[in-house]
Amino acid sequence: MSGEAGDHIADDELLWRRIHPSHYKDTGGGLRVVSGAFRTEDLCLDRAAVLAQHGHGIEFTAAGGVGVGELSAERLRAHDLEPEAEPEHGNPAHSVVRGKISRSVATRLSEECVFRPWPPPAQ
Repeated sequence: MSGEAGDHIADDELLWRRIHPSHYKDTGGGLRVVSGAFRTEDLCLDRAAVLAQHGHGIEFTAAGGVGVGELSAERLRAHDLEPEAEPEHGNPAHSVVRGKISRSVATRLSEECVFRPWPPPAQ
């Protein structure tokens, strides 16, 4: 896991999706990501472990948003989606998701992801 193009992304690897203010809601019992966060033809995610190797954390992916939605590669593959490493200049952790993301799959991904707000709420 060097953050190079073509690197295999293991099933247990965590991937982060930047969540914008319009992509989450307060359900009264907590904050939840909505399906719109995953309804895109070019779904991009950051590889958490690669970011850590480069001294970054959630703040890197969350920049410009309100947090991240966290999913494992295994959860994506369960929906016939394939995460592929595609590092970019300035972001060695960049990956893209190959496969069709239907409305129902986007809904399931939003339900399965863990919302990690940034900055974290005060304790």
